[in-house]
Amino acid sequence: AQENYEKAITIAVEEKSQPLVLYQGMNVGNSLFMQKRYDEAFPYYESSEKLAEVNKILIQQVQALERMGDTRRAQEKPDEAIEIYDKAADLCRENKYKYGLQGILQRLCEVYAEKRDQEKHDECKKELDETQDELRKIDPHFVNEK
Repeated sequence: AQENYEKAITIAVEEKSQPLVLYQGMNVGNSLFMQKRYDEAFPYYESSEKLAEVNKILIQQVQALERMGDTRRAQEKPDEAIEIYDKAADLCRENKYKYGLQGILQRLCEVYAEKRDQEKHDECKKELDETQDELRKIDPHFVNEK
């Protein structure tokens, strides 16, 4: 699958399709992540995040940041993961993207729990609960209970 995604990136570049490059870059990153090749996956996510930012594709930008944070977390670099998740959370807050914020906050809460930072965990959990309450009012199906 990884080889096919890499070929697809080449085609997308030739076609000058930045959204397709972004999409295939995420796929290559995901393929490498699944193989636990985190150092190789990270640049694909990072490039996808930058392309999403330039093309103003909020959902893809948040997803790329989420995967970047997941990668740093898998590499046992929790402080870097927190920094990336915080950037994603800020982006979600600025754009009132509650569904994306929910996923990012869930990850942040987990990292704070792993670090045994009770104060930050409790702050994060409070915001997560408030976000989920707001999402429930829109549609209960939007809430990801973990």
